[in-house]
Amino acid sequence: MPSTGPTLLANDWGTGETWIAADRASGRVAVTGHHGDWLAMLKFDEESGALSIDEAFGKGGAIALNRPDWPHNAKGKAIVHGVLFSR
Repeated sequence: MPSTGPTLLANDWGTGETWIAADRASGRVAVTGHHGDWLAMLKFDEESGALSIDEAFGKGGAIALNRPDWPHNAKGKAIVHGVLFSR
């Protein structure tokens, strides 16, 4: 089987509920996981079918949701209950 670049493995991201949403217009895929404590953004290449991390999103392609403080002064861990794209 030919290689299409780096492989992203769900096992590397932990366990727990995972939510996935795709936006065909931008070629991006949002993925959450590990008990809802992170959100990663991937880029989907329609020609090859390859996924890659969108380094322009958050810090290195992801946002940690298990942080102690938030910009709007809320405290504690946020838990993802779904993910979607909107216009």
